[in-house]
Amino acid sequence: MNESLRGFRLDEEQSLGPPEVRISGQSDDHSNTPIIDDGIGYIVRGEESHQEEGFVIFLDALGMKGIWQHYPFNQVVRLWRNAIRSFMDSLQRHQSNLNATSRFRVLSDTIIITIPTTLTGLNIGQVFDMLLEPFITSIKNHMLFRGTISYGQYFISPRLLLGPALDEAAAHNNKLDWIGIALTPELAADISSIKFGTTSAIWFDKVPHKNLKTYR
Repeated sequence: MNESLRGFRLDEEQSLGPPEVRISGQSDDHSNTPIIDDGIGYIVRGEESHQEEGFVIFLDALGMKGIWQHYPFNQVVRLWRNAIRSFMDSLQRHQSNLNATSRFRVLSDTIIITIPTTLTGLNIGQVFDMLLEPFITSIKNHMLFRGTISYGQYFISPRLLLGPALDEAAAHNNKLDWIGIALTPELAADISSIKFGTTSAIWFDKVPHKNLKTYR
C-alpha cells in the first residue's frame, strides 16, 4: 500500500483500472472511470467531502528535528517507513472490530487516523488494542511517539481533514511532555462513567504536562 500525503481508505481491495485520460473540455462527470483527476492529481471517484463523527488519533514522531545531524538520511527514512507500516498493518488487522472506512494519513512526521464509529467503552478499548503493538514496535526501533485521541465531528475529503475533533487532538498533543498516547481531557470527561476492558491501556489522570501542571 502506497504511503501518501493524501491519505487513503483501508477498505476492501478494489481494481481501479487505468487512469482516466481527460479530453479538453470533458468534465469529470462525463466518465464512469473509478479514478478522476481533481486538478491536483488522481483520486478515487465517489470520495466526496463529507462530515463524520468518531475517533481522531494524532501521533507525532519525537526527536525528528535535527535528526539528520545524528543519523544518515536513508536510515531515518527506513525507520519512519517501518513505523508507518506497523501502524497501518495493525489498523488493517483491527478494522473489522473498528470500522471499514477508517482512514490513515501521513503528513511529514505526523500520523493521523480517523475512525468513524460510536463512543462506547468497547470501541475505546479496540482503539487502544490497535495502537499497542505498533507503539511498542516503534520504541524497539528507536522511533518514539507522543499522541492523543479525541472524539467528535470532523470534515474529511481526499485533500483535507479538519474540524473540532482534529483541533482538539492536535492542541492537546502539543501540551504533553511524555512518550505515550492519552485521551484528550474532553474525551476523558465524556467517558468518566464508562467502564472499558482492555489490557492495552492504563487509566490514570496525571499525565506529564509541558507547563509543569498535570494533564487532567
